[in-house]
Amino acid sequence: MLLTETEVRDALPGKAPYKLWDGGGLYLAVQTSGSKIWRLKCRVARQQRTISFGRYPAVSLAEARVRRSDTLQALAQGRDLVSDAKINPAPSLRFEAVARSWHQGRAQNLSPFYANRLMARLELDIFPVLGEKIVTRITPFEVLTVLRKIEERGALTVALQMKRAVGQIFRYAISHGWMEADPTANLRDALMRRPRPRHQPRVGFAEFPHFLRAVCGSGDASDMIGREITRDALIFTLLTWARTAETRGVTWSEFEDLEGCSPLWRIPAERMKAHREHLVPLSRQAVRLLLSLRAQRSTTHVFPGRDGIGPLSQAAMISTCYRLGFRRRQSVHGLRRVASTWANEALKYSPDCIEMALSHHVEDTRGVYNSALYLGPRRAMLQHWADVLVTMGLCHSSLYVPGETSKQSVAHGLSGLSHSISIAGPPIRHWASWNPSAP
Repeated sequence: MLLTETEVRDALPGKAPYKLWDGGGLYLAVQTSGSKIWRLKCRVARQQRTISFGRYPAVSLAEARVRRSDTLQALAQGRDLVSDAKINPAPSLRFEAVARSWHQGRAQNLSPFYANRLMARLELDIFPVLGEKIVTRITPFEVLTVLRKIEERGALTVALQMKRAVGQIFRYAISHGWMEADPTANLRDALMRRPRPRHQPRVGFAEFPHFLRAVCGSGDASDMIGREITRDALIFTLLTWARTAETRGVTWSEFEDLEGCSPLWRIPAERMKAHREHLVPLSRQAVRLLLSLRAQRSTTHVFPGRDGIGPLSQAAMISTCYRLGFRRRQSVHGLRRVASTWANEALKYSPDCIEMALSHHVEDTRGVYNSALYLGPRRAMLQHWADVLVTMGLCHSSLYVPGETSKQSVAHGLSGLSHSISIAGPPIRHWASWNPSAP
């Protein structure tokens, strides 16, 4: 008589091990310790053999029966399943087990943040459906069904990322001899296309001075301390071309020679998008800002959050841009686009120098062999940029010493931006014609 799921679940340990038979040589061995193991009694090469299928409930009654059927069919074909199992454990490998093995090896080459996010997405979207299935029995349609559910909630990019990850997991299994084909191989055109990337918004060159003056005045309101910290973080981001995360997480220990001749910001690899240490030469204005902040605060983070312990919140700077009236017009990351455009149109700085300042790394052969950091040219470029910002309206008290900035130098740096744009108020024909004392 065949077993039922209730009988298997409720089987209790006795004073001695015993067996619950399901037919066809399959039985559940109930140990005195309480563990329950599926086993198949069969004949291999005229000898009595016992093959283990795994423990219950990890291996359900239905799955044990499927494995019994596969094993008996293989034996009828003359294969030695006992020897095969030592070489190829695929009959007992579930997708989640393979995925976690793949992830363990891959995580060594990923940042902890991305590695944890990748596993979290697998646990949320993939494992609930495919996790308990044997890898060799998963069909393309089953994979597509899971990915379509992700698409239905509008997460098109996540669906494509999960398709790529699931494919890599199957290919990992193939490389270990656990399966022969990748079920995702023919799903290339089955998913919706990823939306075209949207560049981070930035205001036009003519309006940029108004943005600078708005930022400098953004601390003049209620919650003065919180808004001053956010304002200073925005100014520091402007001066250094940093990403939001790099500015938020900066600590005082990352700065070198602040009061010397070659002040430097050394960002550790674990905080960088490309996982490589990044050096930022600091302009005079950036150094003055930092020295002013250090005199005011004794926190570990240069830009602390409301609790005074952790870093500034992720949304603080972009929220300030919104509050100042620049929603969907100027993002924090878009400040890097403004700086890059200025540097390229100035026709004075090499593309390599500009890309290094943005912490972009070229992946072609030249990028592999070129280890130059361009610290000297980058220091001159960021100083030139800081002088331009001050002349345009970045008027924080700690940044500017009257008479220090060369008007001729600034005008030369602005002359490349020959955009003729009119906005409300006095017309601004050219960045070089901007007068910071104008209304």
